[in-house]
Amino acid sequence: MLVMYLIFLAAFCCNYLIIFSILIGEFIGHWLFLDEPIPMFFT
Repeated sequence: MLVMYLIFLAAFCCNYLIIFSILIGEFIGHWLFLDEPIPMFFT
């Protein structure tokens, strides 16, 4: 039971991190790239 719970929790966290990273990518793409083509943390 504990192993199944840990697997479910890990899958839920991974899905949440994927959705969160997509939202952050959309935010950076819409706001940062409109101001400057190459952000400072990429150079």
